[in-house]
Amino acid sequence: MAKRMLRKDIRLAFTHSWGRFVSIVCLMALGSFALVGLWVTGPDMEATGEAFYGEHNLADVTVVSEYGLNDDDRTVISGTPGVRQAEFGYFKDVVIKGTNRSVRINSLPEAVSTYEVIEGRLPQASDEIALDEGLKDSYGVGSTFTLTEEPDIAGDTVLTADEFEVVGFVRSSEAISGLNLGTSTAGSGQLNQYAVVTEAAFDSAVAMIARITFTDTQGLDYWSDEYADRVQEHKDELSTRLADQPDKRVEEIRESRREQIAKARQQVDEAKAQLADAEAQLDQAKAQIEAGKDQISAESSTAVLGAQATMDDIGGDLDVIDSSINALRDAQQRLEEVLSDNRNQQADSLESAQQQLQALNDAIGDLYNQIGSTADQIQDSQRSIRSKAGDLADSATDGTSQLIEGQRTLEQAEEEYQTKLDEFNEAKPAAEEQIAEAERQIRLAEEKVEGLSVPAYSVNGRREGLGGEGYRVYMIIADIVAKLARIFPIFLYLVAALVTFATMGRMVDEERVNSGTLKALGYSDMDVMRKFTMYGFAASTVGTIIGAAAGHTLLPLIVDRAYSNGFRLPRISLEFHPGITLVAFLLAWASAVLPSWLVASRELREKPAALLLPKPPAKGSTILLERVTPLWNRMSFTRKVTARNLFRYKGRMVMTIFGVCGAVALLFAGLGVQGSIGEISERQFGDLIHYDLIVAENSDNNQEQSDEVQTALEDDAVSSSMPIHYETLTKTVRDSVDKQEMTLLVTDDPYNYGDYMTLRERGTERTQVLTDNGAVISERLSETLGVGVGDTFAVDDENGVERRITVTGVCEMYIGHFVVMSSGGYERAFHQEYQSNAHMVRLVDTSTDNAAEQGARFMELSGVRGVVQNITNKQMVDQIVISLNQIMEVLIVVAVLLGVVILYNLTNLNVSERIRELSTIKVLGFHTGETTMYIYRETLVLSALGVLAGFGFGAWLHRYIITEVPPDEVMFDPSLVPHAFWMPALVIALVLAALGWVVWRRLKKVDMLAALKSVD
Repeated sequence: MAKRMLRKDIRLAFTHSWGRFVSIVCLMALGSFALVGLWVTGPDMEATGEAFYGEHNLADVTVVSEYGLNDDDRTVISGTPGVRQAEFGYFKDVVIKGTNRSVRINSLPEAVSTYEVIEGRLPQASDEIALDEGLKDSYGVGSTFTLTEEPDIAGDTVLTADEFEVVGFVRSSEAISGLNLGTSTAGSGQLNQYAVVTEAAFDSAVAMIARITFTDTQGLDYWSDEYADRVQEHKDELSTRLADQPDKRVEEIRESRREQIAKARQQVDEAKAQLADAEAQLDQAKAQIEAGKDQISAESSTAVLGAQATMDDIGGDLDVIDSSINALRDAQQRLEEVLSDNRNQQADSLESAQQQLQALNDAIGDLYNQIGSTADQIQDSQRSIRSKAGDLADSATDGTSQLIEGQRTLEQAEEEYQTKLDEFNEAKPAAEEQIAEAERQIRLAEEKVEGLSVPAYSVNGRREGLGGEGYRVYMIIADIVAKLARIFPIFLYLVAALVTFATMGRMVDEERVNSGTLKALGYSDMDVMRKFTMYGFAASTVGTIIGAAAGHTLLPLIVDRAYSNGFRLPRISLEFHPGITLVAFLLAWASAVLPSWLVASRELREKPAALLLPKPPAKGSTILLERVTPLWNRMSFTRKVTARNLFRYKGRMVMTIFGVCGAVALLFAGLGVQGSIGEISERQFGDLIHYDLIVAENSDNNQEQSDEVQTALEDDAVSSSMPIHYETLTKTVRDSVDKQEMTLLVTDDPYNYGDYMTLRERGTERTQVLTDNGAVISERLSETLGVGVGDTFAVDDENGVERRITVTGVCEMYIGHFVVMSSGGYERAFHQEYQSNAHMVRLVDTSTDNAAEQGARFMELSGVRGVVQNITNKQMVDQIVISLNQIMEVLIVVAVLLGVVILYNLTNLNVSERIRELSTIKVLGFHTGETTMYIYRETLVLSALGVLAGFGFGAWLHRYIITEVPPDEVMFDPSLVPHAFWMPALVIALVLAALGWVVWRRLKKVDMLAALKSVD
């Protein structure tokens, strides 16, 4: 029965103070949300990456040689101790046909650094290709992907085809960035996409890349120092084993180049011969046409003369026939005359007549026979003449047709010849130009082959290899979140815990009489304290459950959304982290349960009779302000009361100042960090860097190639240019296993260098002058190396030789490490003669698209080694800024909510503690507004002091964040933006105004009599 009253009292403690309960829940929820959310987001990102890399067996180390890897290289790499897998592959940078967008075509790996299929499948035949998922908007499965590959000096290409069937879309485990894939030897100089084909699609005697995994790295956390140390050991081992390979390969490469040159020379000779043959064939065709014309003319004359002779022969035959016919007619007439004479002489002598008649008959018979024979001959002659005449007519007809057909064919041949001649004359200059260009390229290659530089072998970890930029930026973002987790939530939780501590202490004081009653009724101290511990435990547990749940889900998803547009990774893995969750609960219980236990145990030491009396009010004392008599005497009564109360309730004063200070500091730091990161790209590439491109030349260019580059620099698209020496320096800093890369820029024209790059000291904007005594370095590099003006630091040049440089100035720079020197300073530090090898270029049109277009134009020149565009660094920093900015937005909202809850809690606590005092003031005739200001003026003053303190502490927190959080090559702007000051003050002012109205409403409705009788 007795316990029933205790349980009832506990229930009443909950139901009669929902405001206090909710405020504690909110404080614990905000604290645990920030703590858990920031602590788990980094590990969740790491787990996402680790799962993805592990699933696709990402290589620990890659080895790339600019001249490829031969069989001897393969043996050395595969035989390195500790190697678990060594796969050798091919890649080639090409451009999408009709564009300047570069694509890296990779051979399909078997087991190391494999691809995730997003849609479709992987290629299986040599004419199939799987594209980067970023190309899904431009191509579909089944479409044709056409590329353009620049041939080498011999006209050979590495890829066996320039058209492939798209069979799928993939996600690479090597190149996870969607914005910055690194540099390229094709297109504009920046790699835009990647693709994968079968190994059969490549025609190369050497591999281009070795992908290596090691036995002792299996199962290690990829982000741990242990993994980084082991990889570094293997990199050092590989570098040592490959150290002798460059010298061994030089002559082999020279011989290969000579073969390529010979092949190219043969192709040029064949092209020349083909051109000469084509010209000879055209000349021969012309001669044949002229001969055809003569032949047709001759055949036409011959045919006419032959026909005339034949007609003459026929005419002679006809004359003979006519003569024969006339002779026959004459013979027949004589015969008739003889017959007539014979008839007249019959009467003279019959016998004689009869003999003569017989003889005459015989003679006549012979004559008729002769006449018949002659007639037959005449008929035969007539038939022959008719036949000859017919043949002559047919022959004449056929000859005429043949002549007409021949003439027509000849005319067609002449037209075709003229067409071919025109085509030949049109194509001949281009062909001659191509032959001349090929001969020029051959001459260049012949000049270069003997002075061939020793091949370089690049041994890289995941952060440094091809596509490693995305891996590095992803790690940077995860590291930024982890660093924020060690700063923001701890401070936020401390503020929330102290306010909760004060709230629970106030609850114990309010329940003093009830505690005395329970104790007088026989309840033990443990029974009485159970109420307070259960209340604190319930409120803190509920708040922590809400905050931990939101921290495990909401904040990781916000961060994932922030960086997902820049990375091609699976959605962030939401994992449960029991360790930090337990910490959050322990901190919550320590904030809510421990203070109630401590305060209650102290209170319960008193006797029940003492507990039944209200706690004596704090004693007043003379304050320092009272000793300033002229000022004190001029103060009104209410202001004197306010001044005394501020120091009378010292605990509440400290708690209010500290609570407001904490909220303002968090809000100030969040806004300050946003301001520090928001404009660094614009400052870097607007105020400090004025060039758009750096065009780097080949180290072995001849005069002709240099002139070609100079001509391109004089194009109308180029505003101006300056020759410089451009080089990448490296240094391993402190305990880092990653090399810090520094851009060395050397000029022999310091006077005009400011047109391309502003060297000034941040803050004072004092110009940093280039001298021959050393170099001006960027501020972030100065901080990373720990050097200042007058100090000397060591770096490795591109050949691995250590150089020592003295710092003569530190300049403002936000992205990248820069070392800027005069030509004299370079010669003193590097001990070699200054020689320009690149050009800073300012474009007329500075847009990103035009920079890419101009970069592609320069990349087409044989004398250009590469083009560096500012867009690469801008995209990297923008991705970091976007991710960090969204995190800060969440923390700013948390800071605002924390400020609201803290001020509400402290104001409510202040009013509750002094309700009898306020009722007394109101009974004395004070209006509600005056009564409100009587107590609320203290809150305003303390809040104002808290805001000022918050500015100071927030500035320190801001400075700490922008120093510790950024990656090594990025500096956040340390200056403070104006809205970091006025916005927190405005937020606090609005919260105070809203709470002032709430207090006014509460005091307006207060039951003064009940409040004054509450002690009785």
